[in-house]
Amino acid sequence: MYKSKELFRIADRIRDELVKLHQHRYKELLQRMSNVSIQLADIAQTSKQLAQSVNHHWSAAAERCRDRMNRDLYFVSHAVGDLHQFSQTPKFTLPDVRTIYEELLQVQDEFEEFSFDFTENLLSVDTQPVELDGLYLGSFQIQLEVKNLWRHYNQASYYVFARDPHTASSNNEVTHPHVSSDRLCEGDGNPFDRLSETQPVIRDWHYVPAEEFLKL
Repeated sequence: MYKSKELFRIADRIRDELVKLHQHRYKELLQRMSNVSIQLADIAQTSKQLAQSVNHHWSAAAERCRDRMNRDLYFVSHAVGDLHQFSQTPKFTLPDVRTIYEELLQVQDEFEEFSFDFTENLLSVDTQPVELDGLYLGSFQIQLEVKNLWRHYNQASYYVFARDPHTASSNNEVTHPHVSSDRLCEGDGNPFDRLSETQPVIRDWHYVPAEEFLKL
């Protein structure tokens, strides 16, 4: 059981990483906007070349421009789709240290095993033993890499480790029907992406994955 002072230290570290995440989100958005601009510039250049070919009655050159335009349209469509998808990520409001501290208190109360590695910035909780359709799978540990929170838009920052692995006979990496290579197969998107500005921060990043995992 961590004392209030220690929990505040953890909360402070988490908020620092969330600030980085907040900034990284806009950097990612700018990168995707830049990709769209580059593709549009390519279309504009192809348009000029097509106009020149038409004016000079260069049929072969005009045909090449048409082929290039089709290619450019494919890439710009992909870039716009990527930008649109990323821009739809839920609005995220930075919590203050007190809010994170209170959520840590809840996590500590809800899980029997709760720990934080101050060297690695690693927050961990252990689930109760899991039994699925009469098959005992044991307990699991969910680890949140606080130092990698800012990368969450590119990759999940948590892992699910089997404490006493009961792997599938066909694949030693599968410790649960929905866990492979220590990663939770989340179905429709990362649990992070389902957070809204009114939902808890840390509690959801441990409790929601754990709860969804246990229900599977």
